[in-house]
Amino acid sequence: MQRKLTPFFILRFKAGYGDDAQAAELCGVTVQTIRRWDRDGAPKVVTTLFKILSLDLGWIDSKWAGFRFHGGLIYTPANEALEPWMVQQFRSIYTGFQELLRTETRRSIQHRPPIRALH
Repeated sequence: MQRKLTPFFILRFKAGYGDDAQAAELCGVTVQTIRRWDRDGAPKVVTTLFKILSLDLGWIDSKWAGFRFHGGLIYTPANEALEPWMVQQFRSIYTGFQELLRTETRRSIQHRPPIRALH
């Protein structure tokens, strides 16, 4: 019999608990209970546990869904790695970029030829 890939099974598989017996041991329930949760859905506290174990930050807030920790880095849903210094310096980098953009915009406006009126 082929296993149906339910949302709960996928979640616990991502967390490293694809084996029914291991998941049951972690949760303190029987294998039959794990299989029932696969079929019918698990209690919120159990899904939260597996979300935390999967390292997906969506358990904190749905806006963080798809972001994850791995090897000391935060990965975006696009699989871009962010190092701690990047997050800490974001405001400075963003402010610097905004200032550069304003400077370049002013410069391009100053060097633009005057617009002539159409007669």
